Amino acid sequence: MKIPVTISTDIFAISALLFTIYLTQKNMLINTYKTKYYLKSACIVCLVLILEIFDTILGHADSRYYIIHMLLNIVGFSISPLAPMYLYFLHNEKKVKHNKWIYTPFIIIFILSLTTWKTGWLFYISENNEYIRGTYFEIYPICMLICFGMLVYSDFANYNQYDKDERRFLYSLYSLIIAGTALQLLFPEWLLIWSSISMSLLLYYIFLRELQFKHDPMTGIYNRFVFQRELNRVKCIENTAVIVIDINNLKMINDEYGHALGDDMITKVAQTIDGCFTSFGRTFRTGGDEFCVVYEEATAEVIEKQLIRLDEMIHEISINFMIKIAIAHGYCIYQTKIMKDIYEAYIIADQRMYENKAIFKSKHKKHQ
Repeated sequence: MKIPVTISTDIFAISALLFTIYLTQKNMLINTYKTKYYLKSACIVCLVLILEIFDTILGHADSRYYIIHMLLNIVGFSISPLAPMYLYFLHNEKKVKHNKWIYTPFIIIFILSLTTWKTGWLFYISENNEYIRGTYFEIYPICMLICFGMLVYSDFANYNQYDKDERRFLYSLYSLIIAGTALQLLFPEWLLIWSSISMSLLLYYIFLRELQFKHDPMTGIYNRFVFQRELNRVKCIENTAVIVIDINNLKMINDEYGHALGDDMITKVAQTIDGCFTSFGRTFRTGGDEFCVVYEEATAEVIEKQLIRLDEMIHEISINFMIKIAIAHGYCIYQTKIMKDIYEAYIIADQRMYENKAIFKSKHKKHQ
């Protein structure tokens, strides 16, 4: 018996996805939250592909199996929007809790799928076991495109989180899915949607693994390796600022309250710095309690304003921790006429940070 091309492709895609799921469980991606939703999305795609295989087999069977054929399609249509939704959740942890409208495409497809048994709105299976698209079938691809559209929009909204190559890679993944969806809409016998989604998930795993090597595992911000690459990229760009930030008296806090609390404080400070400068530049953890921000087209006025705001935000954290937390910072804006390259600006910013730290220590001693 000759196996249809669709079944062969789906079996290959399932095998590859199962291997990816195994690797993901063995090696956490970025953090627990992202890993959880990536696994959920991959499992949904595997399940849909399995249903697609049985659907293809039953589509060539006799009329006795038309009810089973109908049930398989109902389940497949019902759960399919969950795959892009879980990928959206992976990028937007905070928005999921507050924006319940995100579930709308899934709810619409779920209701239409369950009622299509009686209405035939999405599809119906004739008593001759023939699959026929329903009157409102177009609602399904529209809702799916909305789900993927939200995913693309979330990446545009988080534009500063990715560099140029990362954005290009992400958009190529979405293009693959859109191409597969468009081809299946034009040629219904070409079952390409879920094969293209599974291929995108495989590539997405590679993307997340690459991000993992670029991020500091404790704080989630970029690590020193990426910082060095960023300095090389901007080393001769005029008006690029380097801001160096360090947590004051971290050793004393670790000794008095324990390293667990010290680590929590480092993470919270890192996220606060990143949030404060996310619209201006990229934040990096360059040492145990040292961070840097690289900011192109910088002005002293904006930097001073943001550093004042950052000090206020850190003060709010110290109230929550019930421990006196303070930071030292210094910055330098690279000028081509008076500096050799961005590394000289980094050295100057580091020196100014230590000068600021010395002022803090002298004030701290006076109040003891």
